Amino acid sequence: MAHMISVTPILIGPALSIFHVFMESDGVSGELTDHVLVDPAVDIAGQSSKTRLNMQTLCYSLASFDAKLEYDSGLIDDKMIWVLSHENRGGENFFNVMGGFKDRSGDDGTGKLQISTTGFASAGAMGSIIFSVKY
Repeated sequence: MAHMISVTPILIGPALSIFHVFMESDGVSGELTDHVLVDPAVDIAGQSSKTRLNMQTLCYSLASFDAKLEYDSGLIDDKMIWVLSHENRGGENFFNVMGGFKDRSGDDGTGKLQISTTGFASAGAMGSIIFSVKY
């Protein structure tokens, strides 16, 4: 059995998309490391690997694990966006008021939005994330 990771597009628009992610650990498959949540070239019509996402809003609720969101730079140092902590019992972040969190990975970037976890390997770990991105 594998972890359940379901990424559902809520809205795919010409300049903005909204996604819902539900994650549930199977208790045996281990942590997620650089797991791709959104690949603009695949998940957003009309976009390519040169598309640079700009995170606008982020809402989450995590049960017994922490996560970090990052853009894949194509190099060793992926570009961090935000750390999600289960101790906060979720949160709402509105980055649009400061222009968003833009992918700054440069020419080597792949455009992908990734997640890595700590504590997700445990049975019963689950969470939901909703986010919007401009491009």
